[in-house]
Amino acid sequence: MSHHHKKHTIDGSNDGGNVAPEPNNTKPVQQTDVQVAEGAVLATEPAMPTIEQTAPLENQPIIGKPLKNKKKLRLIIGIVAAVLVLVLGTASALVYALWYQNPERVVLDAVVHAIKADAVQVTGEFSLKNSGEDNSSGIKSAKLKITEKSNIATYDMNAELAVDIDSDYYSGSIILKSSVIVSEEGDIYVKADGINEAIDVYMKSFKQTASEYFSEEQVEAHITTYREPLEKFTDKIDGQWWKISVKELSKDNEEYANIQECVMKVAKKLETDSNMRAEVASVYGDHKFITIKKELGEKDGNYGFEIEGDSKEANKFIKGLKKTSVYKELNKCNELFEIDDDLDYEDSKSAVESTFKVTVEMWVSKLAHEIVEIKVKGSHKSDVYQDFSSEYSATFKPIFNQKSEIKAPSGAKSITTGTDYDSLSSHQRDTQRKNDLSRVQAAINLHQSNNRGKLPEPGGLGVFSSCTAASSGSFAANYLLVAGDSFCDPDGSVYIFNDISSPSEYHAPATFNHMVYFVRGAKCAGDGETVIATSGNNKISIIYRLENNSIYCLNN
Repeated sequence: MSHHHKKHTIDGSNDGGNVAPEPNNTKPVQQTDVQVAEGAVLATEPAMPTIEQTAPLENQPIIGKPLKNKKKLRLIIGIVAAVLVLVLGTASALVYALWYQNPERVVLDAVVHAIKADAVQVTGEFSLKNSGEDNSSGIKSAKLKITEKSNIATYDMNAELAVDIDSDYYSGSIILKSSVIVSEEGDIYVKADGINEAIDVYMKSFKQTASEYFSEEQVEAHITTYREPLEKFTDKIDGQWWKISVKELSKDNEEYANIQECVMKVAKKLETDSNMRAEVASVYGDHKFITIKKELGEKDGNYGFEIEGDSKEANKFIKGLKKTSVYKELNKCNELFEIDDDLDYEDSKSAVESTFKVTVEMWVSKLAHEIVEIKVKGSHKSDVYQDFSSEYSATFKPIFNQKSEIKAPSGAKSITTGTDYDSLSSHQRDTQRKNDLSRVQAAINLHQSNNRGKLPEPGGLGVFSSCTAASSGSFAANYLLVAGDSFCDPDGSVYIFNDISSPSEYHAPATFNHMVYFVRGAKCAGDGETVIATSGNNKISIIYRLENNSIYCLNN
């Protein structure tokens, strides 16, 4: 008895006959309601009768071998990338540390950037302190502040100097302010403030010092003699912009005018031509005369170095400039600009190191490699004056490549014509005349001091033949024209001395006539324009009709 087994298909039906199995040729799978997970591999062996019950659960993943290979590949790529980042990062850090942030490189870049800059703004401060009993100058301390803007061809600088005086004879302060502007045309403008106040301080100090050795009359005469010409000058320049014009200057000093024009021509070209500046920087790169003495570490994001100069390399640098366009342009327009091939700056450090101690610091930004600060500190111990020493310091903070608008000041007066008669106001001329009479008054007092109170003999005042010459042996020659001094009206005319024996013979001049009246036995009246009699043979009044038609009167 034979048994027939029914062959089950995947859908559960039978084929109804005995058919030999074909293990290498399975029939196509028919669509059923069973969901086969994506990525599953179908078996090639006959399915079990319970296949409906062994179907995978919905959404349950079946991970095959290809996914395992992808995961390993991604892991390998990640490891390689990490290694590359580590290697490249380490290499970059080494390059950054060993090359870009190498101290020699930092200082070189800083100097080169300064040379190649087309503009710079600087704020700076210099201070000085003196101490010791042998401080003969009387200067206790001084401080100078500056602000400066430069576009190479144009320049604007303001400075303020404060000096504290503390001597045996005088204590006080002097404050001076000055400004300098160089315009695009090459004209120079200068202004000073506080000069007259500084002269007052000096005169007071001198008066107190000289009073120990000279009489009061002699001191006053000396002060008047020297103060008068100073005030003639300072009254014109104090607080006033003055212009030094290249064109006007060429009339009196053609050589200087040519030099100024040459410098401005090359400066303008240097300002716009970066290649010219790069040539100079290249020469410095070949001959680095600024060297590192000590590294100072980091502060506020900057590197610090104590630096010093190398005189041998400085000589080579200067000689190397002969190859640059800057030197060739300067030498071409004026032969005075010439570098001597035999140039040799000696190292003067050894000559002064016994009395001067100086350190120079340079601070440079980490990223840009630009100079952000220069500091100078020093001290001096005198070999001659044992109890005297000085300490000084300076700080300069530059900002590079920021252009500034620099304009010529308005209302400036020409310095080449400013001393002419027509350039002065009548008020300024009359001020000078008053100073001249004060000078005469002091000379009279000095004459009396030297001659037991006697006035110059009648007829002995003298006659001026010029502003620098008078009657031989006269009062004018001996007391007003000493050591080449001049005595002249501001309009260039000579003064005329009129010697009057008594107040009754004096009549006030009706007009301005350059005549100085000496009225003996008189003193100025309360109105300042007339004189009245006074007892004593040693009394005299000095009178002058000014340009503004008023009368100026002084007593001895």
